Order: sequence, then structure tokens, then C-alpha cells
Amino acid sequence: MEKKTKDATQAEMLLRPALQATRTIGNWQTYSDVDYSELRAALEAQISEVEGGSLSRPEAMLLMQAHTLDTLFNTLAQKARIQL
Repeated sequence: MEKKTKDATQAEMLLRPALQATRTIGNWQTYSDVDYSELRAALEAQISEVEGGSLSRPEAMLLMQAHTLDTLFNTLAQKARIQL
């Protein structure tokens, strides 16, 4: 088996969904005492649930995001129309 270079290992880690989500959530959250290892573990547990066939959380999340985006779109479209 061929040993991976440090760069290849780092690239592989940076492409892991849970790591990327942890970094993004960490950059946007406002709580200063978040345990990032716990956050990453929770995200990886959710990935495992999806891999096991449970899509209830992703479906709920996507539905709520769709409603949120719909509200943002309509609000911004109405404000844009006023500017004409």
C-alpha cells in the first residue's frame, strides 16, 4: 500500500463534509464556547444516519431552507419592484 503525502492527507480531510460544515458553522456562529470536536462528532453522526437510510433530518432541513429562501426571494423581489 502506498503511503499518502501530507498534502494528500490534508486535501482528503478538507473535503470531508463534516469537517467543512464544522469550519463553516464555526465561522458563522456567535457562541464563543462551542466545542468543535463535539460539533463535528454530531455532524458525523448525522452522516451515519443518512448512510443508514434515515433521511428525516435532511428532508426537514431542506424543507425549512426552501421556506426561508422563498421568504427571502419574495421579500427582495418586492423591494426591487419598489425601486423601479
